[in-house]
Amino acid sequence: MRFRTKLLSFLSVTMILVVFLCIFSANKAFKTLSFTNEQQLLSKHVSYLAEEIVSQKGVWSASSLGQYAQSHEVRITLMDRQGKVLYDSEQQVSLMDNHAFRLEVKQALANGIGFSDRLSNTSGLSMMYAAKLVDDTPYIVRVGERLSIIKEWQSSFGSLLLPLLVLVLIIVFFFSLLLVRNLTKPLEQMVITAKEYGKGNLQEHSWVDKPEELATLSSTMDWMASELASQMEKLRTDKSQYSSILETMTEGVILIDIHKKVILANRASFAMTGSKEIGQSLLAFFSDNHLIELVDKTLEKGTVEQDILTRTSFQGETIFQITTAPIKKDHEEVTGAVITSSDITELKRLEQIRKDFVANVSHELKTPLTSILGFTEILCSVALSEEDRIHFAQIVQRNGKQMQNIISDLLTLSSLEKDNNIIPMASVAIQTLIQDTLLGSSYKAEEKQTQIKVENTLAQEATLICSQSLMTQALLNLVMNAILYSPDHSLVTLRIAEEGNQYLFSVMDHGCGIAPQEQQRIFERFYRVEKAHSRSIGGTGLGLSIVKHVAILHKGTITVQSVLNKGSVFTLTIPKCGTVSALKDKSDRMYPLLK
Repeated sequence: MRFRTKLLSFLSVTMILVVFLCIFSANKAFKTLSFTNEQQLLSKHVSYLAEEIVSQKGVWSASSLGQYAQSHEVRITLMDRQGKVLYDSEQQVSLMDNHAFRLEVKQALANGIGFSDRLSNTSGLSMMYAAKLVDDTPYIVRVGERLSIIKEWQSSFGSLLLPLLVLVLIIVFFFSLLLVRNLTKPLEQMVITAKEYGKGNLQEHSWVDKPEELATLSSTMDWMASELASQMEKLRTDKSQYSSILETMTEGVILIDIHKKVILANRASFAMTGSKEIGQSLLAFFSDNHLIELVDKTLEKGTVEQDILTRTSFQGETIFQITTAPIKKDHEEVTGAVITSSDITELKRLEQIRKDFVANVSHELKTPLTSILGFTEILCSVALSEEDRIHFAQIVQRNGKQMQNIISDLLTLSSLEKDNNIIPMASVAIQTLIQDTLLGSSYKAEEKQTQIKVENTLAQEATLICSQSLMTQALLNLVMNAILYSPDHSLVTLRIAEEGNQYLFSVMDHGCGIAPQEQQRIFERFYRVEKAHSRSIGGTGLGLSIVKHVAILHKGTITVQSVLNKGSVFTLTIPKCGTVSALKDKSDRMYPLLK
């Protein structure tokens, strides 16, 4: 098929060229030959007429010239050497202009004889002229003949060759049509396939098997589509993986171009920006001018910049650590930047808690330790009465017990916060927990003449899967706080109720109450609402923190409702059904428990 295609193309072009070349050559050859013959014939006519005039010694006869022109079907013109027409066989002399500037006349004056072919101004016909200078006379004789015979031959020649030319052109047309069809049909199929590739349908095939060149191109396109499909699948897989990584990152990631237009942003970045629209300017994402300055510095200098950004909303204050890093083309030209944001609010809060804890525990231990050192120094260096010695020793003993209680509570908290800590749990009667709590707090209630009222709406046989000692300690801490922070002769209510699949242990007092801004922090270690009053009653500042951790270990919660100068209600909520073997969780992960 490849050879035929080339042969058809070659023959078609060759035939057309040969036909046109033959026509052009034949026409040119005949025209040249005809003109040569005409010139020779006209040359004989003017030479004969010139000799006749010379033989008559310059005398000429209009009738003789007319008879000669008529017999030989030529036009005879006689003029003087200045171009004035003296005789013409076809036109009146008075109507004819001067012929001195005719080409054949100028050649005759210069060379003795001259020729030209042109459209006659007088007759309006195509003529060939021959002019000769008549020797020894003042005359120039000119003979002219119409060129119609040449045109007739060309007409006959054209009428013979035109059908042949049309036939050749028809044959060439059909051969070309067949050739074009053989070429365009597979090309159209390949164009359709290419459009499908452009739409993303890389499974389409062109199925071209001829001619050989297009078949090779078709198979190459199919191979290219297969390779593209493989690469596209790999890109989709990579994109899916990268998208999953970005979407599951806790850090916000924002990609911008050199014009600070947001190209990409993951879900975590929306928490910082508050916007979810990609394609807009970075200024629409951020209103912090200092952050925009960081981005500008990264884009201009290609440096990595860091800063802390604080955003305030109705939910509270959120702190982000921002890092801007440049994206460089060929490790030189900066084409954009990557902005990463990390929510360090919890980290800052825990850091603050750690600082407060260190400061508080140091202060809590320093106070009793200072008292112990001071009074032991007095006991060792001063002679005291027995009564003073006993009094000072009691002070030392009381401060030592305070330190012991603090250390004991710290050890309890440390034990509760261990990751590998396993707390054994068992089914415990609710009534037992109530009795243990009342027994542990009765001495303090008697001391302050406070009445403890129990409102138990549960059945007598109600049980709870829990750690008995921890639950008792939690309830005891709540009841003891209610007694200590209430005035004498007050009423403290311990209410136990059932709500869905949970038990609610509520302790209500009529004490000083807690301000709203402090209710979120009272479960932190050593946090005190009234520090002076708390130390005077001997509290360690760790009781509510222990209660919170006990609640966490039992998959429960602790909440508070309080009104200043009216009292507080602490509610410990524990699920009915827990895991007997090990209900635990790390407390640091549960700090956002109270809202």
